[in-house]
Amino acid sequence: MTLFDQHFNSTTFKIPVLKNFFLFLYAASMGLLLLIVIEWGMRYAGIGQPTSFLIKEEHDGGNFLAVNPWFYQQYLSMPVSDIMDINTLGFRVPAQKVDNTKRIFIFGGSAAHGCTPDAAFGIGRILNCLLQTEGNGTHFEVYNAACPALNSHVMRRAAKACAQLEPDYFVVYMGNNEYSGPFGPAWTPGSPPSYWGRAFFETLSKFRLTTLFLKNRASHCLPHKKEGVAYFAQLQHHPFDSPARKAMQKSFRENLLEIDAAAQQAGAKLILCTVGKNLADWTPLVSLHRPTLTSVEKEKWEALFYQGQKAFKQKAWQKALNAFLDAKKLDEHYAETHYQIGQCYKELGQFLKARDAFILARDYDALLLGTDSALNEVIRDVNKEKTRSLLVDMESELAKASPHSLTDSSVFWDCMHFNFQGSYVVARTLAVTIAQLEELSFFDPISETTCMENMGFNEAVSLEHANALLPAYHFWGVSQKQLEALNTKITYLQQAVGATKSETKRIGYSKASQAFPGDPLIFSRLLQEIDMYGDTKEALAMAEQVCVRFPDEPMPWLYAARVFENAGRLTDAQLLRKKIHKRFTAYFDEDTFRQK
Repeated sequence: MTLFDQHFNSTTFKIPVLKNFFLFLYAASMGLLLLIVIEWGMRYAGIGQPTSFLIKEEHDGGNFLAVNPWFYQQYLSMPVSDIMDINTLGFRVPAQKVDNTKRIFIFGGSAAHGCTPDAAFGIGRILNCLLQTEGNGTHFEVYNAACPALNSHVMRRAAKACAQLEPDYFVVYMGNNEYSGPFGPAWTPGSPPSYWGRAFFETLSKFRLTTLFLKNRASHCLPHKKEGVAYFAQLQHHPFDSPARKAMQKSFRENLLEIDAAAQQAGAKLILCTVGKNLADWTPLVSLHRPTLTSVEKEKWEALFYQGQKAFKQKAWQKALNAFLDAKKLDEHYAETHYQIGQCYKELGQFLKARDAFILARDYDALLLGTDSALNEVIRDVNKEKTRSLLVDMESELAKASPHSLTDSSVFWDCMHFNFQGSYVVARTLAVTIAQLEELSFFDPISETTCMENMGFNEAVSLEHANALLPAYHFWGVSQKQLEALNTKITYLQQAVGATKSETKRIGYSKASQAFPGDPLIFSRLLQEIDMYGDTKEALAMAEQVCVRFPDEPMPWLYAARVFENAGRLTDAQLLRKKIHKRFTAYFDEDTFRQK
């Protein structure tokens, strides 16, 4: 008999209920202690992955805080490197903030990050380019915490971590992934997980034991990018007025309020942006009839809708419009009807009515990949509640930059991701807003053309982006009209660039590296072009100097390692890769993610 048994058989504990209770308490305590020992042992041995947002690094005596890619990975069932260039994810911040420095942090999904198609020309990078033209001794640092496929549930945690980094501005361009991102309505037929359900997952994900054995624990996000049909087959459809959509809006509001609280705690100004969408050139994904539609009414609706389609193909715009309007009277819930009405009004030159119809088409879409009016209204409401926040109506700014104020492919590549013009519109609006808040009366942002030149963006890069979007278009299952429009764009760019694509890109990056000699991404792109299409000797010479020129950024080091490999200097490449992993604690390449 153990001392424990003797204790419970004493006269003090004769009541069986109390004995069972303390037995349970004892077993639970022992189990908890065992888990703590295992967790401590795994951390000490370096087993498993940390999932905190920031990781400490030390380079040549300097202290940095770097974004941990595994923070994002915990929400994805596939390697994050499969949906984006892992080298453009996250940032490194000096632990010591320099005087006269303003730190700007951006939060959101792929539209805010810049991928698709290329984060090198996303809003954060362009904003940094625009603010570099500012004088008066103020230095701006732009850090992009956004990540493709993720939403406010994730960015809320990122914002709390960034509050430790002496921020001056939090910029939120977010809302596109609330439906299809982690804990969104797309992944459950009922309402999304509650606050406590999400909190339980976040707590569980902090343990190394979890990261080791449950690497696919967050199966509620993107599958492999070639599995478009399988991806859309998983997603649940929820009407605009469903409880799931209402719950999504509520949680979005709560997350924005937490981001605002983090900004206030840090003394930072919160800039909330409404979110734009491609209204004119992107059809609703799923249209649902109103539940009370009778079989007789549906038969009439189908006849009218068919008449409208037939008339539209014949370019009888008014006749088509009348048929679609009659169909709408029978069923106002069907998203595609509103979209066709918008197309008719657009052809008839009635652009304000077209915009209203396109907005209704977006809002009634039962598979909301992007934002809607309700989510933008949440952003406006949060701004009204918080005196420290500032609202930027980016939806309106994008409309102003579009023909007839109808946001379309002039600013978007697809339904929500910006082309360079769209990114410039957003970044310029933010730059002007921040300049006003900083009382920089002389601030005059450079033009879009100059910005392109300073960043190395030209028709050759644009062609590369368009080709990269073809698989994404097939993934989305876009209409034939949309696919033809992209192929037309590719044909135009091919003719414009001709056989000088590599040379054009190299010249562009070379000029950009002179405009911004301290930019590691531009330098890396230039090194890549020289290595692939230029002089091997020149590439090796640049690779030899890259670690000295950029001692605190892993990307140029990685490109230098690739140059050594391509030149057959495998020992040098292997040595450099070992230094990368040792020096940059928060750096993980694509192979690392797949191995885990």
